[in-house]
Amino acid sequence: MALRQSFQALRSVAARRVVLRNFSVAPHAADKFVVEFPEEHEGLNIEFNWSLADDDVTPHGDAFRNLSWPKLAELVKEKPAGKNVAIQEVDVNIVFNDFEGLYEQVTEHLSTEPSLYTQDGAVGSYKDDRTRVRVISDSPLVALFAQSLLVRVPIKDAHAARPIVVYVATGGEFKGKEPQAQLLVDNDDVVDNDDEGAAFVKVVITGAADLATVKNAVGLAKKKLLEVAESESFVVPADVVVKDNKTALVFNATGAGRAEAINKRQLYSAHLNIWNSVGVTSLFG
Repeated sequence: MALRQSFQALRSVAARRVVLRNFSVAPHAADKFVVEFPEEHEGLNIEFNWSLADDDVTPHGDAFRNLSWPKLAELVKEKPAGKNVAIQEVDVNIVFNDFEGLYEQVTEHLSTEPSLYTQDGAVGSYKDDRTRVRVISDSPLVALFAQSLLVRVPIKDAHAARPIVVYVATGGEFKGKEPQAQLLVDNDDVVDNDDEGAAFVKVVITGAADLATVKNAVGLAKKKLLEVAESESFVVPADVVVKDNKTALVFNATGAGRAEAINKRQLYSAHLNIWNSVGVTSLFG
């Protein structure tokens, strides 16, 4: 299904779900047939799978959501690798059809993987600037990284609006391939808004991209949403260091400088922050 059509069809998913749950209310010959759902286990949660379908991923295997750190660490077999790749934006570097083709490849790949790893969280430590994020990947390493990156939020509702969805495909046809990262933002009614009328961003990352690409993609997605909303808040690409009760922004921080700030317990937050009405707050968890 084309990407534009699939976005516009999201609202019908919930309606179909309600119909499915209530199909036996009225007497009918079809009531003689029994519909059996598979027994739920850690890799199979019906409601969560429905929410993945909203994101155009239909799991054929196990789909894990917010696994604990020890479980993810146990599953991780590879070391962080890959290379950083520039993120291409629809209507800036690429056209919509380019994104649509890769998006369909990635969602099809993720749907047929034996195991999926999803991390639901948010960006924005300050609640008024907080945006929910979902990262869907075939890699437990990516999920582990996303867990350390994102702000923790309540996850009881698998269908909670998530304006930022990042799809990361590292295996199968994408294994070892030249990395790609593409971003589509809902601006100027390019695509339909989400069910609550808010803008959203979709990001696809493939091949041998490093974990920093995931971080950069999430940060760029938040930046774009703030721009669409014409918010007074904005993303600042800098570390925040606190020394002698004074706050300083450090742009282009080096690894050595950041390590020194950590050792001196002066680093408030790294990489990206949000400047808003209350000051500077961390973007990540």
